[in-house]
Amino acid sequence: MLIPILFYQTISVLVKIRILTLLKCMQVFAGKERFVSLASLKEKSLVLSQQEATNNKFMKKN
Repeated sequence: MLIPILFYQTISVLVKIRILTLLKCMQVFAGKERFVSLASLKEKSLVLSQQEATNNKFMKKN
């Protein structure tokens, strides 16, 4: 049961990184001069995945 959960979390993180990368591209094409580094995108993704893991643990307890 652990393998599907880890697989889901890995896919979830990859999807979040992809979404954040697309948002960065959209900002560039929209003419905004605010650039976001790849490191900050990964950091935001990590925070989101940690929040999701915390939420999952909380949901399992209830």
